[in-house]
Amino acid sequence: MRRCARSADPSVRVGCDIASIREVRETYARFGSRYAQRVLQLDLNESDAVEFRAETLAGRFAALEAVSKVLDARHHGLVPADIAVSTSATGRPVVTLSGVAAQRAGELGIRSWDVSISHDGGFAIAVAVASCDSQYRHGHLLQLRKAIP
Repeated sequence: MRRCARSADPSVRVGCDIASIREVRETYARFGSRYAQRVLQLDLNESDAVEFRAETLAGRFAALEAVSKVLDARHHGLVPADIAVSTSATGRPVVTLSGVAAQRAGELGIRSWDVSISHDGGFAIAVAVASCDSQYRHGHLLQLRKAIP
């Protein structure tokens, strides 16, 4: 069995996710704008303005999950409400963090995000790339400094 090697460059963290467009369409049909507002963090004005195409919603969902993976959300008590992916005026995805997610990003030294979203063949995929200060080795700088007198 081969083990995966750690990234040679700890200043970059990557997460990706794939979402079924059919499942998102069914969820939206069942819960409507509540799904868009609670799960995808769309505010009332944005949820009214966004075309609720299942492909768009699935892409947003995949992006949220990709960002969660960069932050190692399951092991750090992050909640989905602390992560939002919106669209800039130029159409690029924008990551906004709050609460525990913002704190975790600070621990990791994350200074910027890039997110790419695409959909085809019934699925949406997203890749999130976080650029970190190189002095942070996956959040260990703070622990090392505390351990050294």
